[in-house]
Amino acid sequence: MFNFVPAPSFALGPISIFWYGVLIFVGMFVGYLLVLRRSTLYSIPKHHLENLFLLVVVLGILGARTYHVMLNLSYYSRDWRQVGNLRAGGLAIHGALLFAAAGILLYCRRYKLNLWRILDLAVPSVALGQAIGRWGNFFNQELYGSPTNLPWKIFIDQFHRLPTYFDVAYYHPAFLYESILDVLLAIGLIVVAKKMLQRPGSIFAMYLIGYGLIRFVMEFIRIDENTVLGPFKFAQLTSLLLITFGAVILLSMRKIRQAPATTVTHSKA
Repeated sequence: MFNFVPAPSFALGPISIFWYGVLIFVGMFVGYLLVLRRSTLYSIPKHHLENLFLLVVVLGILGARTYHVMLNLSYYSRDWRQVGNLRAGGLAIHGALLFAAAGILLYCRRYKLNLWRILDLAVPSVALGQAIGRWGNFFNQELYGSPTNLPWKIFIDQFHRLPTYFDVAYYHPAFLYESILDVLLAIGLIVVAKKMLQRPGSIFAMYLIGYGLIRFVMEFIRIDENTVLGPFKFAQLTSLLLITFGAVILLSMRKIRQAPATTVTHSKA
């Protein structure tokens, strides 16, 4: 049972270091190390991986923050100075994925790299990085689940509770659920990757489907305030789009594999 209030930051001399930011960057760095370890499987030159890592970090943070702000315009319109306050949290993975994917696409076109192989290499690291980064939500006491009395419940102080649940102390550790599921997704993608080398884009598609399902289900547990369209939250609709896109890619790869071998060509990265 997490029955204590975690400190959102720690002091390093006169500087305050926020756990949220630390864990986000630890997740990115660990993911990059995994990319380097698996790069020989896809024959991607190291200098391209270094360039792409820097590009993805910048665009990922920009996209994650933009997406979050767009979903919470009513809050930020009251004080636009808070848009740049990343120390308090507020990074949405859907936005990070969209901006990062766009950056990778443009980079691959510029240097004539195989986009699908780059994405297949990257997504297990993305899932692992997400698993680590989710612990930043724990330190910020955000994105928790509905009230519960289960043995693994977590305590949320009154300052971080939604008004509707002001008198409720214990909640589902939604961050922990998603972190575990992200680790399992990363392991699953790594295990099947070698079998999918002749179907570039398949691992990327499986990630879209896998994470889309994880996030879709998790939104039923999370009680954070969010935009709702019909019976679903906006994040769930975005997740459904990820699942659909992933399924389309997988079906396309299946047709390519069934085509005569002489008609299939793969560019080298």
